[in-house]
Amino acid sequence: MNSAPVVAGTERGRPAWSVESVAIEEVPEPQRFRSTADLLRILFTLAVVALVILAGSIGSETTIGIQEDITTAVTNVPKLVVSLLTTLNSLIVLALPVYLIGELALRRRWRLLGTSLTAAALALVAAELFATYAPDFIAGGLLDSLTQPLAGGTGQTPAAFGIFAAVSALMTVERSGTRPSTMVVVWTSLLALAVLYLIDGRATPLALLVSVLVGHVIGLVVRYTAGTENPRVGARKIAEALGNVGLCAVTFVQLPVESKLGRQFTLLTADGTHARVQVLDPDRGALRVLRQLTRVLRVRTWVTRAPSLSARVQVQQAAVPALMAREAHVRTPRFLAAAEVDDRTLVFAEERPADLRVLSEFTADAISDEALSQAWKQVRRMHDAGVAHEGINPESLAVDRDGRIWILGLTQGEIAASRLRRRLDRAELLLATALLVGVDRAITAADAEIGDQDLANLPALLQPVALNPALRVALKDNDALLDQVREEATARAPEPSADEVRLERLRPRALVTLIAATLAVYVLAGQLSNVDFATVIRSINWYWAGLAFVASIMTYVGAALTIHPFLPVRVPAFRLLAAQFAATFVSLVAPAAVGSVGTNVRVIQKAGAPSGLAVASVGLSSLVVFATTVMALLGITIFSHEATQLDIKAPSSGALVVAAGAVLIAIFAFVLPATRRLILERMRPIWESTGPRVLDVARDPKRLVKGVAASLFTSLAYAVTLFVAVRAYGDEIPLAGAVVVYLGAGLVGSVAPTPGGIGAVEAALVAGLSAIGVPAAVALPAALLYRTVTFWLPTLPGWFSLRWLQSHDAI
Repeated sequence: MNSAPVVAGTERGRPAWSVESVAIEEVPEPQRFRSTADLLRILFTLAVVALVILAGSIGSETTIGIQEDITTAVTNVPKLVVSLLTTLNSLIVLALPVYLIGELALRRRWRLLGTSLTAAALALVAAELFATYAPDFIAGGLLDSLTQPLAGGTGQTPAAFGIFAAVSALMTVERSGTRPSTMVVVWTSLLALAVLYLIDGRATPLALLVSVLVGHVIGLVVRYTAGTENPRVGARKIAEALGNVGLCAVTFVQLPVESKLGRQFTLLTADGTHARVQVLDPDRGALRVLRQLTRVLRVRTWVTRAPSLSARVQVQQAAVPALMAREAHVRTPRFLAAAEVDDRTLVFAEERPADLRVLSEFTADAISDEALSQAWKQVRRMHDAGVAHEGINPESLAVDRDGRIWILGLTQGEIAASRLRRRLDRAELLLATALLVGVDRAITAADAEIGDQDLANLPALLQPVALNPALRVALKDNDALLDQVREEATARAPEPSADEVRLERLRPRALVTLIAATLAVYVLAGQLSNVDFATVIRSINWYWAGLAFVASIMTYVGAALTIHPFLPVRVPAFRLLAAQFAATFVSLVAPAAVGSVGTNVRVIQKAGAPSGLAVASVGLSSLVVFATTVMALLGITIFSHEATQLDIKAPSSGALVVAAGAVLIAIFAFVLPATRRLILERMRPIWESTGPRVLDVARDPKRLVKGVAASLFTSLAYAVTLFVAVRAYGDEIPLAGAVVVYLGAGLVGSVAPTPGGIGAVEAALVAGLSAIGVPAAVALPAALLYRTVTFWLPTLPGWFSLRWLQSHDAI
């Protein structure tokens, strides 16, 4: 029996589908746009240039050694051969860009041609200007890394090369209009020319690298400024790609709001299927990957899935969770299709029934408790299948005409999800329902469905850093909701979980501390590089050094006496003194002020004070210390004759302009309602915690006098330590000058983000001692002795003090 051939794209008795018959509505796209990816490339390349220049400045001997090794390795190569190869390669490098320019002219791509020539000309001029004037404003190791003597001693090699910068800029701009094979040939020829330049001794490695990088930056800047051709494909081509995989549209309408992946469309087929189409636009790729990388660096692995650099992998990740959830009978839209539109654009579609309405469209009274119960049941069924949502927010819950709850947005989910990841889903569902119906009803529904014990584990996960972006945006209009949910859930749980769940992998403060510590080590290493420690030790007067150590011990007694008047509960004197030594050890891994405050707060809490009262008491003592320090510094600077002899020059006009600008910004910040409100909101918690303690102390002035006196005693002890440290190296300074230098260095150390103020305090001490006339040969050893007896040596008894406090359950 013969059968009729099956014609692709047709059904029996129906005509073939054609994309021309689709009713399409789309938002017009500009022909050119400025790519965010180019902006990110500019910033990244500038960072690389800065690192290369820094490496050249610090490691000039290394770069010179590399060049010498290259010269030694090719000593047997005839000069004539090298010169001929260099000339030939130079002609090739020049000929290839000319060929590319001619190709663009023949293809009538005049705009790209003009942009390319502009970038090449700017890069050429910039490189030649740098090569001409670099010896005038660059010196030292960086100049040695960029240049080297020419053979025969006739001069120096250029610090930059216009041909390399120009070709690099030209290739950067022409990247979108040139065949990849041609690009490979050009870059290979440029690399070969660079090698020949090095062999012939015409250039240094750093000069060539800087030339190429600067040309690349200029090319990126010109390309970003002029804009590039819009890589987005039209809606009809997207509809055609979906039709080729069986999802044949009748109407195809673009939504006004784009997602983080790109454009979104609604699709209707002839059989009445409604679908939501997501396009992975190529211009969103760089931002998408950067956002994922930032989140992976910020939070731990189980909080978010690993970034996918490939759009194809992202489509696969979108399909699998939705398919698995449907298999587990979770009410979630079907994943209908995925297709390749072109080599840079992918698209996928999921069913979106026409009768679905998201719960955020309803008022709280219109959402029943049964709907909340269904939402929890659907999420629990999803978790039982090992699927996590990773993006639950008020828009993720929808209801159909039969009153059944659906889970939307599973295309961003994850399979084989960890237990903690699923717990975080439940925490996000709790917040989403609280936004929809209020805190009380949301927690009641959660308690009824997941039980007391699971509810007790959720508050530890209610941290802003772990929440998905859509939920964080929804919470912006209700800042207090997160705290309310956390407090209410904790209050309802019979045994709240005391386990801290650390969600952050790298906190911004930790990153700042790491960078500051690295710079501090670099500065300190530079200071110590010229120190002969054998001479420093031999020249020290051990009698004065011993007195410095004794004086430093008194600073810890003074610190304990400063806190004592403000204690809300009784703390044994020895325990309070041990806390000051323990704070020194803690400061090795935290900024100085943070380590001291945290240690004292913990000791006071363990003595029986409530947490808020302990924080307020230590905050008040810190405020007294800061105010006393500032007033003492101003008073001694104004009234002490010795202190007024500091070799401090009047500020420059530029510095005065900057200071005036800072004052004006501060004034405007308080004048503008938005910034004033922000400042007051940030200051209110501080006043609410310390204000009652300030009023309490104000009723008993003796306690305030004791605190101020103890703070002055502590400052005097530090100043005496510095005074004696200078005497230990045979010099002498006025005691008032020592007070000024210590107070200034102390203020610098208190705001420095490095652990214990390392680097910042040493630099401030050396600068201050030099300003009051101490020779550099004495200022640095004296500063190191001061830091040794006040910071480094006390860390050993600080460790024993910390262990003792821990063994007595006092911290």
